[in-house]
Amino acid sequence: MKLMIPCRLAAVIFIVAVVEAHAAQSRSIPDSLRHRIEHLPLKLTELYRAKEMDLAGSTMSMTKALVSISDELLDDAVVLQVFVTGQSPENVRAEIRRDREALARSVDYERNAEGWGGTITGIEASATGLTHVENLISFYVTRIFDNDHLFKLKNWHVEWGKASKQNKE
Repeated sequence: MKLMIPCRLAAVIFIVAVVEAHAAQSRSIPDSLRHRIEHLPLKLTELYRAKEMDLAGSTMSMTKALVSISDELLDDAVVLQVFVTGQSPENVRAEIRRDREALARSVDYERNAEGWGGTITGIEASATGLTHVENLISFYVTRIFDNDHLFKLKNWHVEWGKASKQNKE
């Protein structure tokens, strides 16, 4: 009988420790970051709306609009990645830009090798760069809130997906 009490006590302490650790994890996310993340789907929707005319225009205007949206989201991607990885903002920004350029070049090389030509290739390369930044944001939001049951991560992903797909269909 005496052995059961310490086991029960250990179980209660373990449960309390798990709850406290979870609560501490939730508190460790600054309110400003939480607020920024919650508003990202709306920001993306507004960015697409602001560039709506350009996205329906010439090749040059479409390409510039896609790059502009990607650039507007770059700071958010940097903040999220820095929060998760602890890397310096300068290094993260350089890494994201390098990766975005490498992806765009890859699309350009592949499409030109297939004989596609410049117009669609330029647009697709710019779209790939934007998709990369959108995916980074989604990835790091998931990493930040994966174990936070107070944040509605599934709802956020639904809203982010809607915002991301609205001008890609």
